[in-house]
Amino acid sequence: MRRSLLERRSVGVASRAVVALTILDFYWMYREAKMERYVMAPYVLGDENGFSTLEQSRLLMSSVCHRVYLSGSGEDRRVEVSATEFRALKEEAESLWGTTDLHGDFVPGLLNRKLPLVERQDVMRMD
Repeated sequence: MRRSLLERRSVGVASRAVVALTILDFYWMYREAKMERYVMAPYVLGDENGFSTLEQSRLLMSSVCHRVYLSGSGEDRRVEVSATEFRALKEEAESLWGTTDLHGDFVPGLLNRKLPLVERQDVMRMD
C-alpha cells in the first residue's frame, strides 16, 4: 500500500516537473525568437580617460570584468574592474542607451528613446 502511494506521488511530481519544464522551454523559445529581431552592439561609455566598452569573461566559478578603452588617454588599455563596479557601469549604460526586458521587448534609455531600423542582410560567402 505504502509503495503504491509513493509511486503515485512520484509520478505526479514527475508529471508536474515535465509540464513546468515544457512551459519554461516554450517561454525561452518565445523570448529567443523576439531577441533575434535585434542587432546587439556594445555599450559605449565615456569618462575622463576616453570612450570605453565593457567586457566580462566568465570562467567556471568566477568572472573577470574589464573596461576596454577605445579612444582618449586610455586608448588600447584594458582596466580590470570589480564585479560591483561592472554592474554599476552596466546599469548606467542600460539607463542611457536602453536594454531589453524579460519578455524580449526594448526598454528605451535616456539617449536612445527609439530603436533605429536597420535592414538585416544575411550574406553567405563561399570561398
